[in-house]
Amino acid sequence: MVSYPEPQPYTLEAAIAAGNGIEASDVAVTNGATEAIYLIAQKYAGKRSVIFVPAFSEYGDACKIYGHSVVNAGSLDEIERLCIGTETDMVWICNPNNPTGLVVNKGRLEEIIKRFKDVVFVVDQSYEFFTCKDVLDVKMCVELPNVILLHSMTKRYAVPGVRLGYMTGCRELLDGIRGGRMPWSVNAFAIETGKFLLENDI
Repeated sequence: MVSYPEPQPYTLEAAIAAGNGIEASDVAVTNGATEAIYLIAQKYAGKRSVIFVPAFSEYGDACKIYGHSVVNAGSLDEIERLCIGTETDMVWICNPNNPTGLVVNKGRLEEIIKRFKDVVFVVDQSYEFFTCKDVLDVKMCVELPNVILLHSMTKRYAVPGVRLGYMTGCRELLDGIRGGRMPWSVNAFAIETGKFLLENDI
């Protein structure tokens, strides 16, 4: 590669969007799903977060760095209770869960997300291609004002060294998060690899 990559990975975002039947503005490609986690925590610095546990440690680590007040919850019922009459700002859920493999009930999760419109739900679906159970639908979620889905090309295609992840959500949410993304955080090799994987459905 003798040229700088795109400052932001627009062409890969457009390819992902086309494959999901959504607009490119509803996709934000990141240096692995982990970068997305830290960008979100940064955008909502100082907020009150509920983390569905057990959980991938990066949610808590990112929240700690950016001054979140964190409460852990072990079930959707507990998450719902914490959203009622409290000042919960965000909920972090890994679904399918890392490390347990648990897949929460899709209908129940949708119900909670739609009920608490003032709470931002970050749903990490990095392992979505490793389950036969239903997970949240990208097209539905981009129509909602309060949900961000995380996806991992790293895991889907078994290319951990490439570092490719992305967020999907409504444009208003993602535009606020993009502002913290460093230029060229996704390198040219990763962008071209991502497009190749999508084009060839490997």
